[in-house]
Amino acid sequence: MHQPIETPTAIKFVRLVTGEDLISEVFTEDSEKFQKVYLINPLKIVYSFGKKSTLSISLYNWVIPEILEDNVFQIKINDILLMKEVSSDMEEYYQTTLEYLETYTHFKKNMMNDYPQDEDFEESEYSYIKEMIEEMKNGKRKMH
Repeated sequence: MHQPIETPTAIKFVRLVTGEDLISEVFTEDSEKFQKVYLINPLKIVYSFGKKSTLSISLYNWVIPEILEDNVFQIKINDILLMKEVSSDMEEYYQTTLEYLETYTHFKKNMMNDYPQDEDFEESEYSYIKEMIEEMKNGKRKMH
């Protein structure tokens, strides 16, 4: 388990040698042998092109948060191809996405805990509820 990092960090674009593009809070630390790089709350960038070749950028969790105790990763400096600070607009998008993902994860955990655990609750009722949530997320259904 990683210790909390209390030193100031910067939000940076990170391209790994694997070709993955991330946006993350980055903290670097020099030791006697090598430089340590920590990624804090890394989000993976997914690029897509729309009509008339317009670029769209989406951010997703790099690693599924439900399997982790924290969201801090130490990586080798040799695994980074390039690293650069992001624009203020991209930093705002990153922060907004982090807040959304945190809220969604918390909401999802609470929803799952609130489901009745009774055998009388039909599987079709679970499916219906999950379908409704997906429709709301995709803007196909509104809650009034």
